[in-house]
Amino acid sequence: MPKPGLDGRWQTIARLARQRASQGEPCWICGKPIDTRPPSKGGPPPRSRWAFSADHLIPRSKGGPTTLTNVAPAHYGCNSSRGNRTTSTNHTWRPRRW
Repeated sequence: MPKPGLDGRWQTIARLARQRASQGEPCWICGKPIDTRPPSKGGPPPRSRWAFSADHLIPRSKGGPTTLTNVAPAHYGCNSSRGNRTTSTNHTWRPRRW
């Protein structure tokens, strides 16, 4: 059953992005590995800066689709600090130093 407010399609895409991260694909923003373990097994707490987040490469607010080709694994902190910038404007943006 999908979480409230999220449709089944997004749940599937986010699950596939998490699978890519668990197979070794790093955060597309900072390039560091992502710990996809649940907190009960030693992973980071949800919404902490190192937690997994499925990020839209072209933000939804800029017309980006919710498709597997437009979603990449990222750290929650990297994703939220990037905001709604597109990848084309991302070359001047630097991720936070933790």
